[in-house]
Amino acid sequence: MHLLRHIAAFAVLAIISVPALGKDSPYYRWIDMKPPIAAPAGAIEMQGGAVTLADFKGKVVLLNFWATWCVPCLKELPTLDALEKKRGSKGLVVIPLSLDSLPFEALRRFFDKQKLTLPHLALDAKGEVSEALTWQALPMTYLIDREGKVIAHFAGATNWLSEENLAPIDAALSR
Repeated sequence: MHLLRHIAAFAVLAIISVPALGKDSPYYRWIDMKPPIAAPAGAIEMQGGAVTLADFKGKVVLLNFWATWCVPCLKELPTLDALEKKRGSKGLVVIPLSLDSLPFEALRRFFDKQKLTLPHLALDAKGEVSEALTWQALPMTYLIDREGKVIAHFAGATNWLSEENLAPIDAALSR
């Protein structure tokens, strides 16, 4: 049921042109979470088994909701891949969290075919994490600080290597 709700929300957004919403819309820019909220406790499936976001405490996490059928998501995945390579040594973990109903191994093959190396590919098989966070579009990205608090979110596809997008990530990494 959770996936149907998300597909319906995405369909509505596809009808309403996101760029037509203007620069004051909640899309294509970081929005601070005031107050920050605890990262969802639900399990996600990764290579090697189930984990929770709490397992990444002490790291800064960029949690990106995406799907194989989401064209904007596919366009931004290479920049997420490059971002983890660029900032991973500083403590950043990029988690591309798929909302697909595919088995994890199929997602891994999809990534391999796209020549993406993101090591923290994950699947929200039970929908626990996506249900816990309010999101309006795909892709949707959340910035989680080292203490496990969601401190900001970003709706829409973007280039994750731009200075504007790196600023909040670097600020979280420096704390």
